Amino acid sequence: NRFGEINYPDVSDGIPAPAHLYGNVLPLSAANGGGSRGSALLLRAQAAGSSSGHGSGYAHRFDLSTGLWTRQSTNTVIGGSRYRTACYDRATNRYYMIRQLLHESGNLDYLDGADWTWKTVGIGRPAADGDNKSAFIDDSRRLLIMQTSTGKLRALDLNDLRSGPVTLRTEGTLPRDNQ
Repeated sequence: NRFGEINYPDVSDGIPAPAHLYGNVLPLSAANGGGSRGSALLLRAQAAGSSSGHGSGYAHRFDLSTGLWTRQSTNTVIGGSRYRTACYDRATNRYYMIRQLLHESGNLDYLDGADWTWKTVGIGRPAADGDNKSAFIDDSRRLLIMQTSTGKLRALDLNDLRSGPVTLRTEGTLPRDNQ
């Protein structure tokens, strides 16, 4: 190009490309291998390649004590979808990635905190009725709860993921999650 060639160092194991983070960053405690002060765990970088759906697919962590990025996962995330949000399940030591378009697949991807390998579990049938924009885990009920772009809540039973998503009854009207 007219500005000359730029030579970048080999960072294939380290620094992830700058990307949209959306809800894909979770804390990684010192007790769970996050370093002496813990780490920020970036489950998947998005919009980091030639188009908005691309990223490395690897999970990376930013060690708060050393200030260094390192690759955390042993493989790339299996699904090719855009991911909008992530949740950590303490009971199973799983870092779930919730697809924005959960209706495109009957699977849920997660990073297994025991061996740092991306895995997939079937969730029965694909979810319908809107995109997933935000989510959280209700530890006491063992539910992964997702707010949809249509103002509804749906849930997955973490003890029986294969039973599929269920739309929850709510009182009143929830706002549409269009973020």
